[in-house]
Amino acid sequence: MRREDAIRIGLQSSDFPGRARHVDRDFGLRCLRAGLVGVFDRSLAAVHLYERPLDRMVADARWQGTGLVHVHGLHSDIIGPFHPRSLAKTATWQREAVVRLGMSRIGHRPVVAALTLSSRLSGKLGRYDAEIALTRLLRKSEQAFHARREIERLKRP
Repeated sequence: MRREDAIRIGLQSSDFPGRARHVDRDFGLRCLRAGLVGVFDRSLAAVHLYERPLDRMVADARWQGTGLVHVHGLHSDIIGPFHPRSLAKTATWQREAVVRLGMSRIGHRPVVAALTLSSRLSGKLGRYDAEIALTRLLRKSEQAFHARREIERLKRP
């Protein structure tokens, strides 16, 4: 990327909340809007080795949900509107039901507690496949719940 393009577009948007995730997507969409075209280069691949405790992953998921709302809000003409229920779309109806329940005000805390406990227990028992699946479900549930809350917050006067 040429320096003058980066300066013209701006590396950060003042329209994007500070702690929300997906600022990279926002930047890419602003580049697209400014007429820049990305080029795929497989040699630029990276390995993501970021590890974090479960509670930190849950906190990140909250900000990811919030960020999705803002990315779609700022760029809905390009990527369309965001619907939190899209995060509930999973491989099985059972997982979808858990995410939908976790999105609700009533179901959120019990779902988070059950998934957190189940994930930790699976890890202690050496059932890492179950631990990963439960953690992914917890992440989706948190993203969806906080995306829904952010949409409600933005609608308030």
